[in-house]
Amino acid sequence: MIIETDKLISELIEITKENITIVEDFIQRPFDDLKAKSNENSWSVLECIAHLNLFSEFYLPALKKAINKNISPPSYFFYPSFTGNIWLN
Repeated sequence: MIIETDKLISELIEITKENITIVEDFIQRPFDDLKAKSNENSWSVLECIAHLNLFSEFYLPALKKAINKNISPPSYFFYPSFTGNIWLN
């Protein structure tokens, strides 16, 4: 799926804002609800957030390094990789 870069960035910003709103809603929920699991093989809300925070310590610096290393001019269109294309559809 080829998409205009500006459109993709706008969509990602909106998704991020929606996710922030969802996570902020967790503050209002009882602690027991946040640590509850729907089944023994699932993760609780707290486990998911802890996982994201832990892995962000690796991914955010790596992404920042890759962005700063890029010397290519911005492209009008975004061309995802094969794997990226799977996630976009």
